[in-house]
Amino acid sequence: AFSLIKKFPDISFSLDTTRASVARLGIDHGVSMINDVSWWRADPAMYTLMAETGVQYVLMYCKNASGRADKENINYQQGIVAHVIDFFHTQIALAEKAAVRREQIILDPGMGAFVSQDSMDSIRLLQAIPEFKKTFGLPVYICTSRKGFLGKLSHDTWPADRVGSSLATSHYAIQQGADYIRIHDVRWMRQMIAIKKNLL
Repeated sequence: AFSLIKKFPDISFSLDTTRASVARLGIDHGVSMINDVSWWRADPAMYTLMAETGVQYVLMYCKNASGRADKENINYQQGIVAHVIDFFHTQIALAEKAAVRREQIILDPGMGAFVSQDSMDSIRLLQAIPEFKKTFGLPVYICTSRKGFLGKLSHDTWPADRVGSSLATSHYAIQQGADYIRIHDVRWMRQMIAIKKNLL
């Protein structure tokens, strides 16, 4: 992977990890964004490293303290959007206290089983993208690609069959103001964007 960074110096690379030592290795080799699904809970040294290096840091909501998607049912008494907004307020404050600059932070509200077993919770978070941007003034990162909640809504059993629903929700997220989209089916996403540009 590090050889790809050298081969394509004009492309920004991100690294998914919950460990500061792994993030350090990636940053030393040119990675410019760290995506930590545990939002530093797995390794408190992560914030210190982010403050030291100044790279972008994706702060993702996850209901599970391990940072893993699971099938645990959860009922958000105040509603999922309000809950995630409270979460972001708390975590941004902790990051800034650790000397992470606000402009380094990218917000990911989570999707699918990272959030709940209720597919509509993920839909509500997609609809709230403008609210997240207005409230925090920070970039928003969205990954709906092949998620299980799409299968529940479109009745597709296999993740690979969810290309259409992945593109639909990714396109919607872009329309709502999402700054970063994570997708498995890059070819189809590029095709959709190319056609859209010609239609505008």
